[in-house]
Amino acid sequence: TIANITMKVIAPLFLLATFAAAFTPAILFKSADKNGNGQIEVEELEEALKVLGFKWLQEKQIQGISDRAGGKAKGYITLDEWMEEAPKTLKTNLVKLAKNNGGDLGFLV
Repeated sequence: TIANITMKVIAPLFLLATFAAAFTPAILFKSADKNGNGQIEVEELEEALKVLGFKWLQEKQIQGISDRAGGKAKGYITLDEWMEEAPKTLKTNLVKLAKNNGGDLGFLV
């Protein structure tokens, strides 16, 4: 149905555009930093990515995102590190989300 197509294909594409315009990495950082200590620990990163719909990311992949951002030695990501890593991570996974949802309907495959 049209509603199904909208929810599975168009909505994620709209979400991608919305993130670029409205949800800056700084806002996402603040949202992910559940304990308010100014850092995103791996557990907080995992929860934030799952909330965004990136349910395919496994623990090892999430740890890799944290490590690439600068959290490898200390176990957390700072705002500056997040601002550098987030755009790449979000772009890659939002496109995958749109493709996965479109693929369920036979589109974008």
